[in-house]
Amino acid sequence: MKKISRRGFVKAAALAPLAAAPFAKAAQTPGKDRFDIVVAGGGHNSLITAAYLGKAGYRCLVLEGRPKLGGGVKTAQLTLRGFHEDVCSSAHPFLQDNPMIRNNELQLADYGLEYIDPDPIFHVPFLDGTYLTQWRDVALHREDSVDDHQHPAAVALGAIEHLLELVETVMTERAQLGPRQQAAVED
Repeated sequence: MKKISRRGFVKAAALAPLAAAPFAKAAQTPGKDRFDIVVAGGGHNSLITAAYLGKAGYRCLVLEGRPKLGGGVKTAQLTLRGFHEDVCSSAHPFLQDNPMIRNNELQLADYGLEYIDPDPIFHVPFLDGTYLTQWRDVALHREDSVDDHQHPAAVALGAIEHLLELVETVMTERAQLGPRQQAAVED
């Protein structure tokens, strides 16, 4: 391989656009392989961005390095054959209150989006034989709780109850806002 000096590199870089000039006219011709915007990554946020850009009339190309789109918002076989796990999708429920979903702006159900609300939400067994099961009904959490307040299941139950209280507070305060104030919060 031939060594190149810094000066030689700068010279070549400066002349490169001139060498490509004959191809410039072909690059300006619209074609089916031309895109206005290239979106890197096929995760949730990238797909939503590309959908809005497409709805606005832009030709978008989404490039994803993994074999399956969705980023963390998908289900995949991660451990044992036949067992499909949530890949962070359970952290997705607050999206359902987003205007994009609430107002059906992108008609995502037409493309296969379906929300499933399981009960129990999740179950985690521990080596000592105890377990943590998150139910939709908080009273069921208390029935399942362990006596040892230091146990991970008890700590998690406290965190879940705190989160549910926080969500209830936020939703109550939001419900008390007028339509104009709610629109400002959503923007």
